[in-house]
Amino acid sequence: MFNCKDKQKIENIFSNPNVYQWITDDNSKDFAVILHPNIIYLMNDTEDGVIRIDPMNSVTCQVHIAVLPSGRQHSKQFVYDAFNWAYKNTLYQKFVGIIPSFNTRTIRFVENIGFTYEGTLTQSFMKDWELHDQLIYSVNKGDNLCLL
Repeated sequence: MFNCKDKQKIENIFSNPNVYQWITDDNSKDFAVILHPNIIYLMNDTEDGVIRIDPMNSVTCQVHIAVLPSGRQHSKQFVYDAFNWAYKNTLYQKFVGIIPSFNTRTIRFVENIGFTYEGTLTQSFMKDWELHDQLIYSVNKGDNLCLL
């Protein structure tokens, strides 16, 4: 696990068609990785997964989890390790993920590892020129993430 500052390595994951289709809406055609001191990109050692951490305030952040198909077999461990890294190296106490309602695989994944559903942003994501809800999930420091 490392804090990646290599824009090309990060873009290789986010721009992969198996990832890109799930993280962008209809108007995100010019998606680009932003390197900024307040944004953390945690990458696994096999370089097939990255988690972008964006501050919401001093103790809460939004996370964007992206894993290539080659890394899916260890994605639970990757998320667990990344959150432990963040708890040790930042002041963040709460991670928030906002997931389009049609992304059922990601919803099942975060529920299975211990995220809690917190609410819905109605008709807030456009995909295939149709508005979709986004579901808000979170995990707090001290919550047990499930690895099995």
